[in-house]
Amino acid sequence: MAVSEVMDKLLNQGEMVMRVGKGIAYYPTEILLGNGWLTMMYNHYAIIATDRRLIFININSRVQRTTHYLFQMLYADIKKIKRGVLGNLVFQRVKSKRRVFTGVKRFFSKELKDFIMEKKDLAVSEPSEVLESICPSCYIPLEKGLQICPSCRAAFKKPANASLRSLLLPGLGDLYLGHRALGSLELMGSLVIWAYALLSILSGQHEALFVAVFVLLLFNGVDALLTYHMAKKGYMLA
Repeated sequence: MAVSEVMDKLLNQGEMVMRVGKGIAYYPTEILLGNGWLTMMYNHYAIIATDRRLIFININSRVQRTTHYLFQMLYADIKKIKRGVLGNLVFQRVKSKRRVFTGVKRFFSKELKDFIMEKKDLAVSEPSEVLESICPSCYIPLEKGLQICPSCRAAFKKPANASLRSLLLPGLGDLYLGHRALGSLELMGSLVIWAYALLSILSGQHEALFVAVFVLLLFNGVDALLTYHMAKKGYMLA
């Protein structure tokens, strides 16, 4: 129900949905740069296996609606699939970086693995190119790094713009990307640090001022890197 409207537009003529489940995309960069468990909030994905490919659709944590990113994975590009004891599902690929999902139901991961390996055995050859990201406007696969869709001419949000906003004031970049809960939390944290910096300036204590400026630059810089990473995960309509 959460993805049916998008799937109606995304499926090619004659393409059939064979399996549907969900999981949480695992991004170590987001955890290491400070989001921690908050990464669980906005990395939920519907995992859809059709008779031609795997489709991943970003959904909200309550599995009610689609949110941001769309991407696909061709069966011929899947080299091996590993299943973990904690619901991990790892896709090792031929020409692309591996994809890791957590929180996948064990019965679904087993069924999906068996289905994919059957499809892989039927694949004639490896893909000549891997177009992973999908345009959220016309739903065709695209190469990475585009600012405008070459098919429908839709404009995409720019990772550099999101990163610059977070560099100026942490939280603004996430709000620009549509991550309202995360952006609001980071914005509140940023305001606390700014208040500490202003109090240090008013107090006239040089050591406290140095510490405040250092923390401010570190917090802003790390959040800018994190926001840039999040913006690069897929295409979002401007």
